[in-house]
Amino acid sequence: MASPQLENGYTRIANEILEALSKIPLSGSEFRLAIAILRYTYGMQQKSAEIKTQTLRNTTNLISSRLSEAKKKLIKRGIVFVTKKRNRVNATYEFNKNYTQWNSLRKNVTLRKNVKHVTEKRNSGGAIPIIVKEIVKDRATMKNNLKFSKKVPLPVNIFLTEEMKDYAEKKRWTENVETEFERFVSYHSANGSKFKDWYAAFQKWIQNDIKWHPENQEQKLVRL
Repeated sequence: MASPQLENGYTRIANEILEALSKIPLSGSEFRLAIAILRYTYGMQQKSAEIKTQTLRNTTNLISSRLSEAKKKLIKRGIVFVTKKRNRVNATYEFNKNYTQWNSLRKNVTLRKNVKHVTEKRNSGGAIPIIVKEIVKDRATMKNNLKFSKKVPLPVNIFLTEEMKDYAEKKRWTENVETEFERFVSYHSANGSKFKDWYAAFQKWIQNDIKWHPENQEQKLVRL
């Protein structure tokens, strides 16, 4: 049985930082890595620290590709700074405690029941204004608009529906669904993928992620 004790080490973190971390939409991998970096910086009573990649893999239990992607996202968000000197093997990590500089990458929007889709346009400052473009009668129409009689490229008006969110939750999938949807859109847009049913394509995307990364699925508790 685990029995953590403060005398074996602890990390002093301002409540304000924890509250900021709880509000920003991070994927599971990004959150794990952020906590690990806090552990080896603030947890060692220092602002920055050289950390081995293997140490981060062991601490987060992330495979190399997931760890690398999470690191890139945290850097892009401005949550961590990573530098590497030519004569040093390991990179130096620093957690950016000024959370007003953090970038959520995507503006969260709660769609009204009859909003079909939104159009995003990134301005020079990096902000993403949201413009509602079209109205439909109900969400069933939204879902049906992702189904076609033949294979078609990624619809320009595709967005994350409540049905997609519900499916991910039903599968007990633990990653950030908004971030994963962005990854889904970017991948298929870049590769020119074509599907008859883009809703089913997203379901398959989640199924494959669970297959390849079973650690991203919450396990059912077994009662003895």
